Amino acid sequence: MDNTKRHSRPSPLQRRPTTRRLVTIFRGPSNSGKTHLALSMAEAGIGRVCVFDTEDKTRNVIGVNERFDAIESDPDTLLDDIQWAIDERDNEGNPVYGGLVLDSWNGYFDTLYGRAIELAEQQRGEGAKLTTNEVDVLQTKAKKVLDLLCRASKRWVAITEHAVPQGQEHDENEAGQLIIMTIGGTDYYSDVTFNLSLVLGDDFRAKHIATVSKTNVGHLYQLGRKIEEPAFRQLVREVNAQTPIKQAEVPARLVQDGPEEAEEQEITLEDLLGKAEEYGIAEAHMAKAAARYCRGKSLSQLNAQEIEMLYDRLVASRESNAGEELSGEGADSQQHAVDGRAESSLRRASTRETVAGRQNGR
Repeated sequence: MDNTKRHSRPSPLQRRPTTRRLVTIFRGPSNSGKTHLALSMAEAGIGRVCVFDTEDKTRNVIGVNERFDAIESDPDTLLDDIQWAIDERDNEGNPVYGGLVLDSWNGYFDTLYGRAIELAEQQRGEGAKLTTNEVDVLQTKAKKVLDLLCRASKRWVAITEHAVPQGQEHDENEAGQLIIMTIGGTDYYSDVTFNLSLVLGDDFRAKHIATVSKTNVGHLYQLGRKIEEPAFRQLVREVNAQTPIKQAEVPARLVQDGPEEAEEQEITLEDLLGKAEEYGIAEAHMAKAAARYCRGKSLSQLNAQEIEMLYDRLVASRESNAGEELSGEGADSQQHAVDGRAESSLRRASTRETVAGRQNGR
């Protein structure tokens, strides 16, 4: 009997990428145009944009809550705010937001880090450094935010980060801790990172320049590439100008999971008497067997375990000697052999199949 379990399930190929999108990081000093570039996502033609404002600055941006939706987020609410924006649907069930902006990473992480330092000083005194466990907790919280925003959301994403001008950098990790989720750590999640700067042109006019400093899409954004007066719609246009991702219908496939364990079927008194009838044994003889092996009980008093034990004895007695009756004189002499066979997994499997067939046929 083939107990192999087969069922149809979706192919993993149905989770292949279907649309192109970018996770971008805009990094630079103050007044380099990070927020302006990130918010230009609202005019990029990718749908409505939700901005997670961790610095409470969007209140002064023209068109706030008209061009885009802004949420003033803090470390206590940011993760839930992002999840809400991902889950939000319109009346037709389509995602409301095609783009998500975190402005800025520093506004979130610096606050989170500052709280951890403050708590450490309260517990261990002024100047206390974070322990390894405290750093792990901090990084885990930050990683959850970035995983949700950059990976799980499957949206166009822009993150702004503050960086001091070249030549004015402080020693890395002034607090004495190595925290990978600070400046530079977010590069792990980005498709392309731009360093933004404000420079004077030959005409003495200020120009915003975006320079590629990290890329996973080198065919579009080579390291060192410079874009003058960048806008997010340019990035969308360049990404969408590529050949669309090839789509192919993948049918559900019949999957073989391997042998299925036989389902336990409880043997009933009716099963026991039916098996006895197959062997030509009268019910009266079975009543004698019940009294003999089950401490004087009648058939109607037997519990499930006793019925199963008698069933096993009945089958075993016929396998060992088809000419002997269960209640006959040979029962005592064969008792030990029968008990051993009663525990045989092969015979139990045969018994289960017989009972299952009997019950399915009722």
